[in-house]
Amino acid sequence: MNNLVFLPVGIAFLGFSLTLIVSRRSQKLASLAVAVCYVGFGVWSMFNLSRDVTLRLNVGGWPSPFGISLMYDNLTALLISLTGILYLATVLYSKPGKTSEDSPLFFPLIHILICGISGAFTTGDLFNLYVWFEVILLSSFVLLSLGNKVARIAGAFKYVVLNMLSSFFFLAAAGLVYNAAHTLNLVQLASNLGELALVSPNYVLSLNILLFIAFAIKSALFPFFFWLPASYHTLSPAISALFAGLLTKVGLYAIFRVNLFTFPQNDYVQALLGGLACASILIGVAGAIVQTSIRRILGFHIISQVGYIALAGIFAFSSDSTLQRFGISVALFYMAHHILVKANLYLVSGLVASITGTERLGKVTGLLATHAFLALLFAIPALSLAGIPPFSGFWAKLGLFQAALSANQILVIVVMLAGGFFTVFSMTKIWLSAFWGEAQWDGNARPQRAPVCSVIACILLSMLSVAIGLHPDLLFGRAELAARDLISGIHHVAP
Repeated sequence: MNNLVFLPVGIAFLGFSLTLIVSRRSQKLASLAVAVCYVGFGVWSMFNLSRDVTLRLNVGGWPSPFGISLMYDNLTALLISLTGILYLATVLYSKPGKTSEDSPLFFPLIHILICGISGAFTTGDLFNLYVWFEVILLSSFVLLSLGNKVARIAGAFKYVVLNMLSSFFFLAAAGLVYNAAHTLNLVQLASNLGELALVSPNYVLSLNILLFIAFAIKSALFPFFFWLPASYHTLSPAISALFAGLLTKVGLYAIFRVNLFTFPQNDYVQALLGGLACASILIGVAGAIVQTSIRRILGFHIISQVGYIALAGIFAFSSDSTLQRFGISVALFYMAHHILVKANLYLVSGLVASITGTERLGKVTGLLATHAFLALLFAIPALSLAGIPPFSGFWAKLGLFQAALSANQILVIVVMLAGGFFTVFSMTKIWLSAFWGEAQWDGNARPQRAPVCSVIACILLSMLSVAIGLHPDLLFGRAELAARDLISGIHHVAP
């Protein structure tokens, strides 16, 4: 049973291998088959593996802390399932023959990126988390660079410079942690760092903050977010959707798993994360409302939504165990909602660009009159992102409001209300400019039919978002189990 832990990485690597040996025409078909297997395993594991057992695998039979440790708990199962859904939607949406997607490296790089993300979610030690982060960085940098456009190369440069800085902080912190705790295994670290904090609390705090900076850059938290709005809008829609849905969530996952629940609790870390989360919410929506391109607006909204998810930090160290678990559960629910909704918005914006030739506001209007179904595909994730009932975003924000109210965090509530108002404002801005009014087209652009596979990918994500909105208890139940494992750590080993 423990050998199943390696399957997410193994399936993605199989996709990489297949797409290297098949013809370019067969790459998408092979990728679809692999993505279906991946999402199938993720969903199966979420509902069929024991809820009270963490699967653990010591690769090669080497015991911790000498070997590579992998683990698979309820949090991992939830994130692998969401990764699989986005994996499938991205491959389905991709249109070989268009811009960077025409490269023979396009599909292999997607699989390697999923390998890195899967490895980050399943690793059980700090050094291998660093290794998987580097796999993500290298594959995403090459994907950013495909196409040789000036804007894309410039965005890739900013992306790689800031993320290499993150890698430097991460590697330095990992070395110092090993020197102090004599292990990098996360389970052993939780015990050893707790003992070390009794002797050298400031040194342990400094290690925590050093790692936090590395993960905050990956998460695009304020003030480390500059790489994101400079790069995401330059990508093909499929890749920008994959990046928007997953890359910042890997950083947030690391903050939750390592900073909050591997290191000893510290009020300074809690205050720092809460403050940066609130700043991210406000800065993100402030940047979004002044943009004139759909994907630029969406890029700044990622920063804002990352702030909402990171607010879990203010509940992580609560003395009220019920509030602590509820707050973390809501944050994980919000993360799941945002992965699906944000990726869908990027995919729909790609349909707008492919149909009209532009995604700049004011260049095209009246899409509701000519492409009503496309307008519906945009409206569902837009309303959900804005938190309008009964969509998934409403339940995510309502849960955060309830948790913040229970914690008596009035300032946080005010920040969330301001962020929610400007989110609605910017989504309305896109709707009124691109979809409302009389149909007018810039230049020689004419209405075209959207690619069928791309529309199906958007429908898939929209249906999942609607399903979560109508039955939030299903996802929240899984988020509660994931929060339980994250907070307490389930150390039982499956037979």
